[in-house]
Amino acid sequence: MQTPAYSHDEVFAAVMALMAAGETPTRANLFNKLGRRGQSLTAWKTYQEMIAAGLLDLPRQVMEEDSSPELAKAEQAHKDALRTLTEAVRAQTAKPYQVRLQAMEKSLIEHTTTVADLEAVIGVLEQHIEQLEADLTRLRKGNGQRLIL
Repeated sequence: MQTPAYSHDEVFAAVMALMAAGETPTRANLFNKLGRRGQSLTAWKTYQEMIAAGLLDLPRQVMEEDSSPELAKAEQAHKDALRTLTEAVRAQTAKPYQVRLQAMEKSLIEHTTTVADLEAVIGVLEQHIEQLEADLTRLRKGNGQRLIL
C-alpha cells in the first residue's frame, strides 16, 4: 500500500492555516492548500478523523488556558482597533452611495414637481379646449349672433 502524500502534521497545519485565514476547510481548498499532490480524499479523511478525535479544538483550549491578563488586554485592544477600522471603512464605502442616493432623490422630487406642474397646465389647457369646442359647436348650430353684411 502506498503511503499518503501528506502527514497528519501537514494536514493539521494546512487546516489551521485555512482557519486562521477565516476559511472553513472544504475538500477542495484543503487539497489546494496542501499543494494538490496525491488524492484529495486522503487529506479530507485525515481532516475528518481529526475532527472526530477533537484535535482541532486543542489550539483554542491551549490559548484559553495560557491566556495571561496582559495578553487578554492586548487582544481586547486589538479587537477594538479592528472594530474601529472596520466601522471607518464601512462609513467611507457607504458615503459615495449616500451621495448618489441623495442626488437620485433630488432628481425624483424635481421630476415629480415638474410632472405635477405639467399636469396642472394640461388641466387648464383641457378646460380651455372644452370651452373653445363649446363655442365652435354653438357657432356651427347658428345659435350665436350673426353679422350680416
